[in-house]
Amino acid sequence: MFYTNYAKHSHDTLCFSAIKKGILDIEFHDKKREFLEINQIVVYNKHQVHISKNTDIPSYDYYTLHFYDHWV
Repeated sequence: MFYTNYAKHSHDTLCFSAIKKGILDIEFHDKKREFLEINQIVVYNKHQVHISKNTDIPSYDYYTLHFYDHWV
């Protein structure tokens, strides 16, 4: 399996993520949960605290684009 669970964290960038296979459980700091599936994109705002973890259907291979402020 390519993807592993990540602890609570944030990024210094605006991020767009997608997975190739499976389902990813994403919990945001405000306790809102999203389930990322194939053909979907999740957007993480700069400094938005979140936890990303696998579900019973593990996710494989993901892509994340990071955009720094001076790029946007």
